[in-house]
Amino acid sequence: MPDPAVYLLVPVHNRRDITVEFARFVSAQTCENLQFVLIDDGSTDGTAEAVRAESPGVKIIHGDGNLWWGGALQKGLDYLHDIGADDDSVVVICNDDVVIDEGFIETGVRLLKTKPNSLLLAQHRDSQDGLPKETGVAFDDVRMLFSVAPEPKDINCLSTRGLFLTLKTARGIGRFHTRILNHYGSDYEWTIRAGRKGFELWTDPRLTLIPMYEKTGHRPSASPTFSECMKLYMAKHSTSNVFMRTVLYALTGSRRHLPMILCSYWLACIRAAFAGARESLRLGLGAKGSDRGR
Repeated sequence: MPDPAVYLLVPVHNRRDITVEFARFVSAQTCENLQFVLIDDGSTDGTAEAVRAESPGVKIIHGDGNLWWGGALQKGLDYLHDIGADDDSVVVICNDDVVIDEGFIETGVRLLKTKPNSLLLAQHRDSQDGLPKETGVAFDDVRMLFSVAPEPKDINCLSTRGLFLTLKTARGIGRFHTRILNHYGSDYEWTIRAGRKGFELWTDPRLTLIPMYEKTGHRPSASPTFSECMKLYMAKHSTSNVFMRTVLYALTGSRRHLPMILCSYWLACIRAAFAGARESLRLGLGAKGSDRGR
């Protein structure tokens, strides 16, 4: 029986140098039947052209800049449907800000064959000491906490940073919520949904990658000002976007505890905004005090 086709879906936007470096990793892969599918969501920095120069066989799907992560992945999956890809085809989803070895995809495909009705995530290793940093996520749907799973049996959520599954499994999970949850949290909701539908979620120490977390998203400072709080909670590319978080909690939280979950979350956001306003006032008064002292 011939090996299944393998489709690597990689959404990108305006990170040409990072994406080209990842394309070099893809070009070095030992996996046969690999099709590199780049979903370029409206890049204006020449990303698509640079990647095509590095990987002439790449399939590039263009977005208008409004797909974001979940929308880009859904567009990639829709493309596989349009070309009539087989159910047993392997779908690999990955960020471009990672380091992978040349046998990465071949190893993932081989491991997935042992559990074809599952979602397999590469374990994330620290770039400094090489130790695992993420080996699957344990999601508490009452306290809305996402933490590293202490045991394999506790995994009920995965990211899509190095995720392997068959196209049949992807179709069984359903579509991403591209209108209401199309960026941060879209992958968590999708894999939580998969687990609730009975698909096994797992990782394996033989399949690893090194993420470059500093390249992705906006992270909060220790004592954000009011304007920083607004950027933190309102910016689409922020991991703490209040609207995305609200939708994520509404879709995944315990139905019994959902009103409490949402009220607690919004109260925490309001408190943070007030704390940010106080920090802004403190810094403003401190600056005035310094001026008067000169």
